[in-house]
Amino acid sequence: MVSSVLQWSIFMSIFSSICCLRRDYFITAEEHWWDYAPSKQNLITNDRTISDRLIQTTEYRIGSVYKKVKLKQFTDGSFRREIEPAPWMGYVGPTIKGETGDVLYVHFRNLASRPYGLHPHGVQYFKDSEGSLYMDGTSGRDKLDDTVPPGYTYTYRWSMLNTFAPTKDDENCVPVGYHPHVRSTKDIDTGVVGILLICKPGTLNPDNSRKDVDREFVLYADTVNETNSWLIDQSLNLCLNPQRCRQLFNQKNEAFITDTLMYSINGYIYGNLPDFPVYEGEKVAFYAMGLNLGLHVFGVQGQSFTFKRKRAESVCLTIDLWSSRQMRGFLGITGHFILDWAMKSVMICCKRFKGRHTAESIRSEYEEVVTSFEIGFKIAAIVSDNASNMVKAFSIPGFDDFKVDHESSAPVERLFSTAGKTFRPERCRLADGTFEKLMMVKCNGKMLK
Repeated sequence: MVSSVLQWSIFMSIFSSICCLRRDYFITAEEHWWDYAPSKQNLITNDRTISDRLIQTTEYRIGSVYKKVKLKQFTDGSFRREIEPAPWMGYVGPTIKGETGDVLYVHFRNLASRPYGLHPHGVQYFKDSEGSLYMDGTSGRDKLDDTVPPGYTYTYRWSMLNTFAPTKDDENCVPVGYHPHVRSTKDIDTGVVGILLICKPGTLNPDNSRKDVDREFVLYADTVNETNSWLIDQSLNLCLNPQRCRQLFNQKNEAFITDTLMYSINGYIYGNLPDFPVYEGEKVAFYAMGLNLGLHVFGVQGQSFTFKRKRAESVCLTIDLWSSRQMRGFLGITGHFILDWAMKSVMICCKRFKGRHTAESIRSEYEEVVTSFEIGFKIAAIVSDNASNMVKAFSIPGFDDFKVDHESSAPVERLFSTAGKTFRPERCRLADGTFEKLMMVKCNGKMLK
C-alpha cells in the first residue's frame, strides 16, 4: 500500500508542473466565553417574552453567555500576531480562500482543552489530511490528522482540483464549510466552524481579496444547540443555581433545552449582530452557510441581489424507513425543490439502517445525512408517514409541527409565503396510506397521463 506521503509527493510533482500556487494559513483553536447578546436586549422587537428566556440568566436558565472554541488566524508559524477579524464575523473562524489549481497548507495549532481537527468540504486530500475520525482502516501517520491533541500542531494539505471547481454557471467563488470531524455535530455546536472559498483562476488578489467585488461578508446561519457542546458543563456553572440547571440538563428537560437553542447568525441573536459596513455603489458578496440544522431567511432591501445563480435556496424532504424481506432496515430521504420555476426531486440517500428503529436513531441518521450534504440551513419542511417513531424523531425541539390529514401543497405554499422571516423547519405528517399513494403517483406520473 502506497503511503499518503509518497502519494502526495508524486501528485505534487505532476501537479506543480501544470499550475500551482501555495497558500499558507496559520490557525489556532482557543477556548473563550461567548455572548450571543452583548447588549442583553432584544434589539428587533419590544416583545421580550421569548427573548428573555435566551438572554437573561436565572436560576434555571444559562442566558446568552456560553463557553466555546473559536478558530483564530495568525500571520505566520510563530502564532504570535493575530489577524484581527471584523466585528461582524462573530465566532466564525477565518475564511480560507484559494483558486482552482492551488494547494492550501493549513497549519493548525490546538490550544483548546480537548482534541480537535479540521475537515474540509469541496477540496481534494489524501488520508493524512482528511481531518475526520472514523474506522477507515488506516494507521500511523494517516491517523495523525484525525484529532490534534491539545498543545500540538498539525499541517493539512488540501488541493483545489478542477473536479471541485466552480463551473461556468457558478459564481466566481463558491463557499463550502470546514470544521472538526471528531463528532461533527458536537464540534460544530462547540463553535469550531469556518468557510472555505473555492474560486475560479484569476479571481483573487495577492492579499486574497477578490478582484471582482468591493467587499465580502460571511453569514453563518445556524441553530446552535448549546446542550450538545463539548463545553456545556462549564456553561452550566453560569446559572444562578448551577445545581438546578445541571439537574434539568441531565433530565433532558425540553423547556431547558429549548432555551439553549440559539437561532443565530455569526453567533449573535436578536439583532446583536454588528453592522456590515457597505458604501453606496459597491459590489458586495455574501457567503451564506449553515452546517447543522439552522435555517434563516434574509433579504437585501432596495438593492440588486443575485443568489447562487441556479442553485436552489430551500429544499423540502420526504423521509421514510422500511425493512426488506430479509428484515434489513433502510432509510430513504428525498429532496424536493424549485429550480428555474420547475419542481425537481432528487434521491439524497438510501442507506442501510442498522439497529432498532427508535426515534433517537432516526434523528441521528437524519442529522448525519443533512450535515454531510450541507443542506441543514436550507430545509423548510419534512414530510413523513404517521409512524410513532417518525413523529417522535421530529418532535424534538427545532421543528415546528405542521399537520395535514390529506394531500396538500400547504408546506410548499407556506415556504413561499414566509419570505423575509426567520423560521424553523416545518414537519408535515401524512397518514400511512396517503403517503404511499402520493409516492406511487409521483413515481408513476408519466404512465398515468
